[in-house]
Amino acid sequence: MRLATPPNSKITGDAKEAVDECLAKFITIVNRAAAAEYKRDKRTNVTGDDLLLAMGNLGFDDYVGPLIPAPLPRERGHATHPSQHDVTGAGAGPCGPDIAAGPAVGA
Repeated sequence: MRLATPPNSKITGDAKEAVDECLAKFITIVNRAAAAEYKRDKRTNVTGDDLLLAMGNLGFDDYVGPLIPAPLPRERGHATHPSQHDVTGAGAGPCGPDIAAGPAVGA
């Protein structure tokens, strides 16, 4: 609340209490709508997706978009599947083929 008001303004205890009550009611309504989703799918846990779907169904579409997390970018060159790893020890790795093959004979 402090960020939405001018710096020299004061917020009374009654105003804070009213906002707390409204927020508690809002959370209850969204949780009930999300519970209907997971019960319909015969699951036992509410997920974040259930909450976002419930908010959209309740008409809060403008607020759902910013809450959806963006996919994380994958690191370049990072192997994401076991078949992409070179498990033989041969081939060019970060150390090159000579080091991957082991120490030189007679060294």
